[in-house]
Amino acid sequence: MNQTPLYPYSAEEAGKRGELPLWRASHHANVACRNAIEEAVRQHFDGSYLENNCLDDVLKEYGYERTTWVLANTIQQKDWDGRFSDRNQAWAKSIPIPQDKRHNLEFVVSSHPAVLDGVVNQYRKTCQTLSSEDLSCMTRRELERTLAERIQAEWTEYERELLALTPQELINRAEDIAAAQLCRDEMTRDIDSYSDELLEFVNSLSCPLLYLRDRWISEQDVDHHEELSSALWRLLEEFQETPEQGGMTME
Repeated sequence: MNQTPLYPYSAEEAGKRGELPLWRASHHANVACRNAIEEAVRQHFDGSYLENNCLDDVLKEYGYERTTWVLANTIQQKDWDGRFSDRNQAWAKSIPIPQDKRHNLEFVVSSHPAVLDGVVNQYRKTCQTLSSEDLSCMTRRELERTLAERIQAEWTEYERELLALTPQELINRAEDIAAAQLCRDEMTRDIDSYSDELLEFVNSLSCPLLYLRDRWISEQDVDHHEELSSALWRLLEEFQETPEQGGMTME
């Protein structure tokens, strides 16, 4: 597996920080990841059908963090292209890639946009159903970024659902909405303080935001002011005590 750390700043910022060698190594890995994605598409798309798990080999070699970076950058650089779905466009915009037009264009995936949109759909679905083995192979940064992306994706879907409700229905669901927003804000804010064990556990839930929202609501009779992290730890302990429930997913 490529072990080059993902450098999160632009070449210009790297120069100011005296970190150009780090940026350069990461940029070369980004370009190599782009090439691997293009090759994967060639191998797994026959002109009419895209095979499942198209990016498996790419993920094994470059990991989730860099693959996310390259796919999101590609869509950001092609934000004019309507062949990328609105959901994938919104997902890409949520990834904070620094502005660096010249260099960012160098790791844009050149596969057909309509096919690549399907690849991104597959990839995002994969991120929603990570196995324990997948999670155990992730770096801490990958765990943090993956959880942050999943929380934001869930929130976007939740907002889409809310927009279809009547004013009275929104009033009736005020507690659920407030709890979901609180969980989103607190998890996003505190994500870097979670232990590796807790990050793996929350990532293993199929719908972490809504699962934790329901848990939060159920515990308010106990202590309305209790920190969310305490509820998370208690939930983890319960799953560890009752493994026969297979509690890593939520229907």
